[in-house]
Amino acid sequence: MNGVYRKDNGEIIIGQSLKAFIHNGAHFLIDLKVYKDGMIDCWGLVSLEEFIEKVRSGWVKASVPEGEEIRIYPLGDFKIKECTCYVTEQDLIKEVKDLLNELNQKPTSLDLCQKAYDKYNREPTEENRERLKRAYEQVPEHNRKYLGDTDTKDLPIRDSIYGA
Repeated sequence: MNGVYRKDNGEIIIGQSLKAFIHNGAHFLIDLKVYKDGMIDCWGLVSLEEFIEKVRSGWVKASVPEGEEIRIYPLGDFKIKECTCYVTEQDLIKEVKDLLNELNQKPTSLDLCQKAYDKYNREPTEENRERLKRAYEQVPEHNRKYLGDTDTKDLPIRDSIYGA
């Protein structure tokens, strides 16, 4: 079987991965593995709650500060001279939650935001605008561009929430 999975008591549990860093002296680039059963592998299997604590403690990071070292096994070690980061730690947590929902065939933050936007377009009330705003802000910022089409991205949603 190709892809991300692990075996637990003979059962195959599927997953997905995304890139992150483990801060253990240096910053190690890893495949953060998220499994359908809610377990997350970040140099050890942990629950979602434990994962969130590892992010808050700085063990799991979404980015590396300038001047720090990155280790990418087996390629080598690299020192960050200049860095543009697209993902915050809070967005990493949101993205992991979305992967868990996707793996369990539940709506992701993108799905919920699109649904709230559709409802707001049908019924443009203040209550629905607030609902849309809350849903939009749950989407990881780096994924918001996928809420619209390739030309407008999330601009119509932002205009509906925050005005032009």
